Amino acid sequence: MRFQTLADWLDWQERLNPRGIELGLARVRQVLDRLDLRQPDYRVLTIAGTNGKGSTASYAAAILQQHGLRTGRYLSPHIQRYNERIAIDGVDASDDALCAAFAAVDEARGDIQLTYFEFGTLAALWLFREREVDVAVLEVGLGGRLDAVNAVDPDVAAVVSVGLDHMDWLGDDIETIGSEKAGIFRRGRPALYAGSEPPHSVRARASATGANFIRAGEDYHWKRDGRQFDWWDSHCRLAELPLPALLGDHQLGNASLAIACVVQLLTVMDRDVAVDAVGRGLAAVRLPGRLQQISEQPEILLDAGHNRAAAEMLAAYLAGRSGRRICLLGMLADKNPGEFRAALEPVVDEWWFVTLGGTRGQTAETLAGRAGLPAEIPSRCFDDMAEALEAFGTNFQAEDCLLVTGSFQTVQLALDSGLYSAASGQD
Repeated sequence: MRFQTLADWLDWQERLNPRGIELGLARVRQVLDRLDLRQPDYRVLTIAGTNGKGSTASYAAAILQQHGLRTGRYLSPHIQRYNERIAIDGVDASDDALCAAFAAVDEARGDIQLTYFEFGTLAALWLFREREVDVAVLEVGLGGRLDAVNAVDPDVAAVVSVGLDHMDWLGDDIETIGSEKAGIFRRGRPALYAGSEPPHSVRARASATGANFIRAGEDYHWKRDGRQFDWWDSHCRLAELPLPALLGDHQLGNASLAIACVVQLLTVMDRDVAVDAVGRGLAAVRLPGRLQQISEQPEILLDAGHNRAAAEMLAAYLAGRSGRRICLLGMLADKNPGEFRAALEPVVDEWWFVTLGGTRGQTAETLAGRAGLPAEIPSRCFDDMAEALEAFGTNFQAEDCLLVTGSFQTVQLALDSGLYSAASGQD
C-alpha cells in the first residue's frame, strides 16, 4: 500500500493530476475495466442536477435501505470529513476501508493520472462491490455526460434541476447545460426530471437516447396536506407520507423525485413499494449544509448554496420572519455574488461577509465589493468565521436569524468553529 493514512492518500491524490478538473470518461473506463467494474453486480441510480441532487440522492438511499436493500451512497463534496462521501446503509466509510479502496484503485490505474474526484469515484464503486451492496446511489459531481460517475451505466437516471452554474465547464446557457446533465440517460431505461418544464435539450436528449422519459407533474405527482403529503403515479399511490426531514418547501420536490426514482428502480428489481418504508426513509435523512439548523433561538442556518436558484429557495424559507435576518456570506471567486445577493436582498436586513482561503477563495472586502450591496444596507466584513459567529453571539435577540451560506467551504468553517456544535445534532 502506497500510504497508511487517509490524510496522506488524499494529499497525494490532489497532486496526482495537475489539471485538478479534467472532464472525460476514458481514464475512468480504463481503470474500471482493470477492476472488472464496468458492469457492476449491483443496481445503479445516478442523480444529476444544478441544485438538489445531494438531497435527492440521500432520500433515495434512505428509502432503499428501509426496503431491506443493502445500499451504497456516493456524494460530493464533503463538508468536514472525506468519509462523508461514501456510505453503506447510512454509515460513513471508515479510514481503513477508504485506504483499502484507494490502494486497489492505485494498483489498477498503472500510470493513468486520475483526478481527485475520479480516484474517489472509482474507490466508491470498488468498495460497494466489496461490501456486496444491492444498490448504489451515485451523485454526479459536475455536469453529467463527462462526469466520472457516468462511466457506469445507471439502471435509473434523474436530473433534479438545470441552472446556470459551472459555466466554464458546461456551457453558458440553460439548453447546453441541460444537454450535458441529461447525458446520464440510457436507452430503454427510466430517465426522470423533477422540474415542471424541462429545457428542450433535456427532453431532446432523452428522445435521442431512447430513454423512458418521466416528468414531475406529468408522470408522477404529489400533494401536500398539512404535515403530510400524498405521492402517486399511474401504477402506485402512497398516502399520508411524512414531510421530508430536511428544511425548506423545495425539499418536497426533491423527496418526490427520490420516491419516483425508487419506484422505478424497485420495478426493475421486481420488488414492491412499501409506504411505511418510504415514510421511514424520508424521516431518517440528515444532510449537513442543506438548510441545516444548528441553533433554534436565535435561529442559525447553514446552507452550501452558491447560485441564484439556491438563493431564491433560501429567500422563500426566510420570508415572513419577524426578527432581524442576517446573511453571513462566503463565496469562491468563480461564483457570481451579485446574482446571489439580489435574490436574497428582499428578505435580508444585514449582510456580513467572510474571507475564504485557498486558491479559489477571496477576501471579505473583495466579496463585498463584487456583491454590489447598496450603501444604505448595513454590512460588516470578517477575516475569520469564528470571529463573525462570536460577533453574532454577543448581539442577538431570540427571534433573530443568521444564515451562513455561499459555499461548502463556508459551511465547513462554521461547523469547524465548534461554537454551536452542541445545538447542531451532528456528530
